[in-house]
Amino acid sequence: MAMRSETIERRADVPTAPGRVPVLGHLPAVSRRPLVFVRECGALAPMTRVYLGPLAAYLVSNRISFAR
Repeated sequence: MAMRSETIERRADVPTAPGRVPVLGHLPAVSRRPLVFVRECGALAPMTRVYLGPLAAYLVSNRISFAR
């Protein structure tokens, strides 16, 4: 059980991308200007939480983040 709480703590450190719309998540922003959205998320943090509808996904914009 300790591993699960450690994973939850690590996920809390990942910021959520701005502009989330209820029910749709970040899909409107991604569909309008996908490259701009990815660039803005990369400027926010090396790893960003994005919502595709109700599902959370993690956008990694820096190779160093893979080492974590």
